[in-house]
Amino acid sequence: MDEPIEVDLNNIANGAALTEFQESFKKVMENIADIRTKDTAKRKITLVFDIVPKDRASIDIKVFSEEKLAKREGAATRVYASTEENDVAHLDMNEQYNIPEMEGITKLEVNK
Repeated sequence: MDEPIEVDLNNIANGAALTEFQESFKKVMENIADIRTKDTAKRKITLVFDIVPKDRASIDIKVFSEEKLAKREGAATRVYASTEENDVAHLDMNEQYNIPEMEGITKLEVNK
């Protein structure tokens, strides 16, 4: 009989615990970098091990991770309707919030 191997985070489920953590950590870092989230908000990663014994000698283990990320704030703006034929809607840039890709745009055509 082979020598038993001690179970740890490196070898359980062929390294899945570490992979799960790395994937969740990447999501947390992306969430921190997102300008639509509060930068100082608390984030959380939980590694979950579902352990289901089949009998006293055989145990199934499923590992997965869960993230609690900072809430993304929505973007807000005000659109004014126009009655001119080719000028359907305008963005009021003074009312614009959190839309960096719209910088420098003074008119938004919604419909032609």
